[in-house]
Amino acid sequence: MGARREAHRSPDRLSDSTDAMIFMSQSGLIDENRKDEWDRWYQDHLLVMVTVPGIASAQRFATDHPNWPPSLAMYTVASASVFEDAYYQQVRGMGCWLPLIDRHFYRRVLFDGLPHAPAVPSELLLAVTDQCRPRGDLYGVPFLWLKAVGLDQSIFFRGIAVVASDSAKGVAGRGDVAVYRPMTARYESSRQVVAANGVAKSPGASDTNTATAG
Repeated sequence: MGARREAHRSPDRLSDSTDAMIFMSQSGLIDENRKDEWDRWYQDHLLVMVTVPGIASAQRFATDHPNWPPSLAMYTVASASVFEDAYYQQVRGMGCWLPLIDRHFYRRVLFDGLPHAPAVPSELLLAVTDQCRPRGDLYGVPFLWLKAVGLDQSIFFRGIAVVASDSAKGVAGRGDVAVYRPMTARYESSRQVVAANGVAKSPGASDTNTATAG
């Protein structure tokens, strides 16, 4: 793309660097007839993932956009060292579903720029766009910009925004924006619970838009 991987802090709403990071795993199936079964497996998989030390939250989304991966799982991770954890290595991945994963849509990217993944309740949507540089508001949507810093690094910057369905209509159908709907609640680790406003809470505390696991 020719764009340098440099952070442009202002005025493009790129959040200050933090120790915690956002990990996103995107994928799709080559056999759509097994989608319902895969959805059930993935929900159980997220509940296992939040038992990994250093993973604070997990939530999964889906889109019907033909050019974007149908499935997106978003995690809050303490740091890149989480991926070196022995227990993580045991439970990560697609398991028995790996032969059915569409490699065209399979992406794993670690992002810097937010201290926690946003909670997306069932009545809201997650707008996602990949760009060579932070763009600030795009198509009238106030995206927050994350910088790709690890794993695949197949993109430079990702913008995310939690939006209502009315706001999503302005970006629906655009090639460079996908609108994802929540497929699960936001599961949280019992070791480290992060509220929707980013404030740490005692283990066992929960919000109406989240579900505690572990």
